[in-house]
Amino acid sequence: PNRPKDGMLVVKVTRPNTVEGMTLEFHGSFIKDPKYGHQFIAQSAHEVLPSTTEGFIAYLSSSHFHGIGPVKAKKIVKHFGEKTMEVFNTQIERLKEVAGITEKLFEQIKQGWEKNKEVNEIMQFLMEYGMSAVFATKVYHHYGRNCVNQIKEDPYDLARNIEGVGFKKADAVALALGFAVDSPLRIKACIQHVLESSEQEGHCFLYEEQISAGAEEYLGFDLAQMGTLLPMLEELEYDEDIAVLRSETDKDRFYGKRLYRNEQYCFEKMSRLSKVKHDIQIDEAELYDHIQKNVGIELSDEQRTAVLGMLRSGVSGLTGSPGVGKTATTKAVVEALRFLGISFSLCAPTGRASKRMQEVIGHEAKTIHRLLVWDPVNNGFAHNEKNPLGAECVIIDEFSMVDIHLAAALLKAIPENSMIMFIGDPDQLPPVGPGNFLHDLIDSKVINIYRLTKIFRQAAGSSIVNFSHAMNRGEVPNIENPLTEPHLWE
Repeated sequence: PNRPKDGMLVVKVTRPNTVEGMTLEFHGSFIKDPKYGHQFIAQSAHEVLPSTTEGFIAYLSSSHFHGIGPVKAKKIVKHFGEKTMEVFNTQIERLKEVAGITEKLFEQIKQGWEKNKEVNEIMQFLMEYGMSAVFATKVYHHYGRNCVNQIKEDPYDLARNIEGVGFKKADAVALALGFAVDSPLRIKACIQHVLESSEQEGHCFLYEEQISAGAEEYLGFDLAQMGTLLPMLEELEYDEDIAVLRSETDKDRFYGKRLYRNEQYCFEKMSRLSKVKHDIQIDEAELYDHIQKNVGIELSDEQRTAVLGMLRSGVSGLTGSPGVGKTATTKAVVEALRFLGISFSLCAPTGRASKRMQEVIGHEAKTIHRLLVWDPVNNGFAHNEKNPLGAECVIIDEFSMVDIHLAAALLKAIPENSMIMFIGDPDQLPPVGPGNFLHDLIDSKVINIYRLTKIFRQAAGSSIVNFSHAMNRGEVPNIENPLTEPHLWE
């Protein structure tokens, strides 16, 4: 009763590799859309072979088979008649018997036919195990030929390589295929999932007991009952996906491999840059006089020390609580770079921070992503070790918000002989991603850190500035509160 009277029906379905001329069988339900009328919402779609000669000619003439138009399609069907489908399925080499089917065209037809069979097989397989058809194309592009058999060997590989397929979906496929609940492949995949999930909470690594606690929710049993994790992972060649940092004084640390590599890279690059010294010969009095005249800043002694120290370091940091003149000092450093003829780039982690930096400094500032130029095609940054940034100095503001992955990407784009300057307050906003890079960098004492402490006159009257300094000293500020002292409302 829900079918449209005119015989025309709109079907809504998600299915890759769909072309005109294809015959599909849909499974789903009818609806009546308030705007578009009767429609059919398909939960799945399976290709069936055309039932008529005309249908098969239309199918072969479609864009799915490059090089076959209506003329060649008719020739193929006329040559093989009722056996056309059998030829395609079992004796495709016989297509060369047809006049006009060259070796090159035959290869195109063969590839198109095999790809279509493969995609149909993937779709049927994924839907059978409760996964959406939208993953079929991604799966085919990643695995290529014989992908269903590859998935059956290790369903958890889906979670590692196909975006949108997490551990839970891959685990459902694996268990349906008959994998044991204590399968080594399942345990390893679960550990990877727990480590990746912990990154979203800001962690770089986990200890063994934290992994066991996190994995129990997914596995349904306590990993600790099976013994220590390391022997299990060693059996599965964990080094491909998981890194373990052994320690004689602390517990072993378990990392996701990508994060471990990025953390290691940051350490090595910062160590190298910290050894770089720039021999800048300059009349200090002349420089300070130039800064005062051009940007109107009279530098304090600690600010002067910071400006000169940062100009002579391969890598350095400027930090301090609110109101101590970090922005003014950064402005002075930028004016000094202009004075010395050193090219520079300004950036910050967010659009708001980069906009404020540009307004205050008076020079173009970009987000880190825009500076490095995100390349969506290759899923990476255009500027890297092979294509470094051209500026001789890079200054990054609000660096407390930069996580370990973005820090590694930025450092990869910095040439070895450049200057890099980090500006930020480790007590302010931490990264959304893993790590606490600025805080750890300051604690490491690997690079020169210039900490400003003097509160300037214009900030000294600010309650927020004074309260923040008190809290950093471990003191409870005396904040008058109208909720407890109602007369303050007046």
